[in-house]
Amino acid sequence: MTVEVPIVYRCAAPGHEAPRPGADHHITLFRRQWAYCAYDSKSTGHDWVDTGGVPLASLEPAESRERSGVAG
Repeated sequence: MTVEVPIVYRCAAPGHEAPRPGADHHITLFRRQWAYCAYDSKSTGHDWVDTGGVPLASLEPAESRERSGVAG
């Protein structure tokens, strides 16, 4: 059984809208909640904004969902 936890924060920093070439880390913890950065969660300069708690698939670019097999 797969349980999907909500992504409570997303990064809205300028330049973090698209994946960094070669980056494969997009999920991290921020304030003890799951957070997503399209660019690279291991980078610096994030601007975390509250999503209200959304599924990961709603934040990932469509091409990432297609590669991972996640339906959008």
